[in-house]
Amino acid sequence: MRTQELIGALPQKEVQGQLGEETKGISYNSRLLNPGELFVALSGTRSDGHLYIPEVFEKGAVGAVVERRVGDFPQILVPDSRAALALLACKWYGNPSQDLWMVGITGTNGKTTTSHLIKSIWEKEGKESGLLGTIGYEISGKYRQDELTTPQSLDLQSILRQMVEQGTERAVMEVSSHALSLKRVLGTNYDLAVFTNLSRDHLDFHRDMDSYFQAKLILFQGLKAGAIALLNLDDPKSDLIRKQTRAKVLTYSLREKTDIWAKSYSLQSTGSETVISTPQGEILIKSKLIGKANLYNILAAVGATLAGGTKPEAIREGVDDLPSVKGRMEVVEGRGFKVLIDYAHTPDALQNLLGSLREIAAGRLILLFGCGGDRDRGKRPLMGQVGSRLADRLILTSDNPRWEDPRRIIEEIAQGVKGELEIIEERREAIRTALKLARKGDWVIVAGKGHETTQLVKDKAIPFDDRKVVEEELKGLWKKSPS
Repeated sequence: MRTQELIGALPQKEVQGQLGEETKGISYNSRLLNPGELFVALSGTRSDGHLYIPEVFEKGAVGAVVERRVGDFPQILVPDSRAALALLACKWYGNPSQDLWMVGITGTNGKTTTSHLIKSIWEKEGKESGLLGTIGYEISGKYRQDELTTPQSLDLQSILRQMVEQGTERAVMEVSSHALSLKRVLGTNYDLAVFTNLSRDHLDFHRDMDSYFQAKLILFQGLKAGAIALLNLDDPKSDLIRKQTRAKVLTYSLREKTDIWAKSYSLQSTGSETVISTPQGEILIKSKLIGKANLYNILAAVGATLAGGTKPEAIREGVDDLPSVKGRMEVVEGRGFKVLIDYAHTPDALQNLLGSLREIAAGRLILLFGCGGDRDRGKRPLMGQVGSRLADRLILTSDNPRWEDPRRIIEEIAQGVKGELEIIEERREAIRTALKLARKGDWVIVAGKGHETTQLVKDKAIPFDDRKVVEEELKGLWKKSPS
């Protein structure tokens, strides 16, 4: 692509020096830049792309997009290089989101399960669909893992272009507050956006809860007039979003009569049954997903797919066809008891999880969890408080300590605990102990890591998958059992 055509995507720019006439690609990683590519210098908390400008020109860059002038190299000065990267990526890949029916989901909890429900429904409808989220992204039935809930803008547009080229008609993606704040989705066209809820999370990144909400709000402020905002009416923040979006607003609720609402429902340890009232009539939904929290996810998925023209029969089949989502209230059967693996890593998520299980559990709730290191320390005692209040037995253990001392993290969680607790720092040993405690009718809850397959300790990613460890330890216990 001609360089001048590409940088035409930037509304504010000052070109300094002679850029190369043709651009062969875009890069924001100096180590991966190829000759003939345009380099975009991003400033982050750990590194600053501006420091590598001489290096990228040695490698043959045609120019650099910068926020501040660096030497006499050919460069394009912009107010915000992250915004510039997003706009350049859209231009380079031909604005692929405009060729897809795009659903974006944001909120603290429920994004992953809701996105998988939507995709399952679309598949029953016979629509070729794609998915991007915390667990990874899927194109034409092939899954790939990604470290970020929402990929960097250049990678996101590349994935969307691949979807279009492989015949994808619709795409659903989780949109994180980090991605919105860092402009990773700038320029992406959403036909429908879902707001699930808002509770404490990511305060290591956002200054406070208002900043966290303002980040979520960006998604709805960017919707075009013909788009749809699907909001959880049971969360008070929905009223604020309604006032800040140009899109048509639809709401869903478990408590009130609205566009999409649960007229009646029943919860069991094996799933749920719900009669959902919609503008197209009532839909009886049977799901293998357990707990009240998943009813909200189902309502959101029903509302999103109905708004996109899906028929009720495909919705019924799609919801019923999804047995579980990896690491999201994922059940492993023990001998007479159940083990539940969940990503709950905030006070609200943990409270919702335990509250949901209280409604269906016949026996005790045995909970083990920890908190991630180098993250919001303020939530640790709050999670300890929730765990001690709602669980019958509590074991505190290590999560992803990163560069923090695991023992100190556990001690900070314990500050909120009222009553008895057990501290077992080694996570496998903690899981083994919890399983040994379980009796018929009990639920063992392994919380915090969910789908993750590694444990982050300092600069190492040690293989550790909660589900695999649970299955291994259960086998070990069964071998030792006299029956």
